[in-house]
Amino acid sequence: MKTLLVLAVLLGLEATAVAQAMEISYVIQGKHKCGGVSPAITLTHVPPGTARIKVEMKDLDVPSFNHWNNTFKYEGDLPEGKGVNYYGPCPPSGTHTYRVTVTALDASGKALASVSRETQEGR
Repeated sequence: MKTLLVLAVLLGLEATAVAQAMEISYVIQGKHKCGGVSPAITLTHVPPGTARIKVEMKDLDVPSFNHWNNTFKYEGDLPEGKGVNYYGPCPPSGTHTYRVTVTALDASGKALASVSRETQEGR
């Protein structure tokens, strides 16, 4: 009976220790397009031990073009304009699909969590 009670307690602790998945939120407006300034990115459920945040933006229609690829010291949400070497969505015509990926890294550079979100932007 004692063994079952200990097992139940351990399983209960393990179930409560499961972390929620990291999430990102951002809005791309006119000032964030065709060069412009990088959008603010809100981060939720960032894993403990996160020391740096890597942010990438890719145009899935032209994956060879680097829109954004920076790593930042983790200090909470990324404010607007924080992105160095940022070149916002600027499709030559029509609508393109852009994927923003944020990866939480520990002090040694090991990925702790990653999340992506896609958005469509046109001219």
